[in-house]
Amino acid sequence: MPMRRENVAAALRYLQDKADLRGRFERATSLDPQEQDLADIAVETGASLVPGVGPALAARDFERARRADDEAGMAMASMGAIPGGRLAKVLTVTEIKKPVKVKIPIDEIEHGESATPGGKLTWPGAKDLIRDYASRKTPLPPIDVVSNEAGDAVPWMVADGSHRLEAARLRGQKTIDAFVSPHDKEGLEKIRTRERK
Repeated sequence: MPMRRENVAAALRYLQDKADLRGRFERATSLDPQEQDLADIAVETGASLVPGVGPALAARDFERARRADDEAGMAMASMGAIPGGRLAKVLTVTEIKKPVKVKIPIDEIEHGESATPGGKLTWPGAKDLIRDYASRKTPLPPIDVVSNEAGDAVPWMVADGSHRLEAARLRGQKTIDAFVSPHDKEGLEKIRTRERK
């Protein structure tokens, strides 16, 4: 008896739903830091109100934060051990992770689109701004960088701060303070690898 198209579609939806549930379960039970979507957060917040589940989720979140070297995350996870504390944790703004500030050698950074024709470095007044930054007696504000996916020769790309980078070069600096997003997993791994050496 040939399978009808509707039956095949229903079977494929069932398998997709099953795979989605398996993925959600694996993310929920993993001790490694995980990206969560709104559905994951909503389910865990509701489940945390069940006696015994909240402290278990708090212990899991604490371990995830410990593995990510996130002290603020460990403190926030501790709130989950208090009845109703997980709900307060979800509603707190401090759940947002802050960028990591590091010193990066200038020769390991390249410009992104700001150096291309029409980019900010080509605009009128850009050279004046760079000279102004370079002439200041104060340290330059940190720039924002992201992992350069193009290759390992130049591992970082400027996300914000091209003028400051050029001012640092003009000053003759060898390094510059930079922020790396806590969501840039590849960039954070580069930093950890460099610190281990």
